[in-house]
Amino acid sequence: MAVGCPISLKKTNSVIARLNAAMAVVLVLISLWWPNIYLPLFLTIDFFILGFLQKPSPRSLFSKALHFFIKGGQVINAGPKIFAAKIGFWASLTITVSAYFAVAQAYYAFAIILTIAALLEAVFEFCLGCKIYPHWHAFVIVVNLAGVLLGFIMFSRVMSALLRRLPDFTLSAIIGIMCGCLRVIWPFRTSVVDGASANILPDLSQSGVWFSLLMMVVAGVLVLGLQWYDIRHNGWMVSTSDTRKM
Repeated sequence: MAVGCPISLKKTNSVIARLNAAMAVVLVLISLWWPNIYLPLFLTIDFFILGFLQKPSPRSLFSKALHFFIKGGQVINAGPKIFAAKIGFWASLTITVSAYFAVAQAYYAFAIILTIAALLEAVFEFCLGCKIYPHWHAFVIVVNLAGVLLGFIMFSRVMSALLRRLPDFTLSAIIGIMCGCLRVIWPFRTSVVDGASANILPDLSQSGVWFSLLMMVVAGVLVLGLQWYDIRHNGWMVSTSDTRKM
């Protein structure tokens, strides 16, 4: 086992580990050829059982049944495989969520990554978990950035769907949230007792106040200009509810 591998008190068989990886490859390849949510969801549950619950999963039980006939292999520490299962869980979960929200780019990207990782384990017995584990902190940062990007894509799709189906309600909700946040994001504040702060009127004698007010005016002019441009080229916006009444 390479230096830096995660260690566990549990043991497993190398052939069973490779059979687990081979089945993951087959399931993900089917998902690439026939995009669906069911196989990624199955892998998500399976990886969760293996990695977090550390219990036999449907995939591992089938691998043990095959190993009864194949035999061979050697006893190895299960730590790297448990760690790899945790990574597989997050990758499978991302694929499942991407399938649900129809984000094809993320679906295929993470499916290909998972296929390559499982294929390396199944064919070459290459422990990707051992390679990632020493750089776990950097890996967490990369995963978080990928999650932010995926969340942004999904949020934009959800907002687009809401604006198409419930334009009046969605715009009202957005305006309400923005108005409710004004008290919190108000830039002119003063300290009071116990470290708390309170909103105050701006002090016009400070140069920074004039700059803030200037930026507010510029932002307002920009929004009004974009609205004027949209009205001039596309006409007045008609909501879905108004369209149904025509």
